[in-house]
Amino acid sequence: IVGMMNLATGRVVGAGAAAGRIELPSGRVVTTASHVTQGDSIWLGIRPEDLKIDVGRGEGLPLGRAVVKSMLDDGLATVVRLELDDALFTTHLLS
Repeated sequence: IVGMMNLATGRVVGAGAAAGRIELPSGRVVTTASHVTQGDSIWLGIRPEDLKIDVGRGEGLPLGRAVVKSMLDDGLATVVRLELDDALFTTHLLS
């Protein structure tokens, strides 16, 4: 959890050997590569450096479409705040 900035609550609605399916409060279902147990309530944590903005390549495990709420360039990177359903997420783009 140290350094974790992107947290959302969820419930495990599917669990397999290689991946689990997490339902967010909005009803959106996302996939995780973590081992989870069916029916558990969990916190879904995504480090800013692991959250990527997809520009059509389809890489990774999608969370869905988000709205850019703000962008702040600090000279080294651009901090991007995204809103997905009722949750706010942060990621960084190298400047």
